[in-house]
Amino acid sequence: MIGDEQLPDDGVKDGKWPAWLLNDEPRTSGRFTFAPRRFYQKDSPLQSSGLLGPVYIEVSD
Repeated sequence: MIGDEQLPDDGVKDGKWPAWLLNDEPRTSGRFTFAPRRFYQKDSPLQSSGLLGPVYIEVSD
């Protein structure tokens, strides 16, 4: 969502759903996520993520 904030906003404006959503059309902005409310800004810090500790892959039959 933070990455999408770098792209043009094509979401809810003036309380109205966007035409691309209502008409089941592809988005033109290049965004991947859609939310009726903005939770992050384009300069919001990224949160840590990933796997913790050693990871083992076991193969079984």
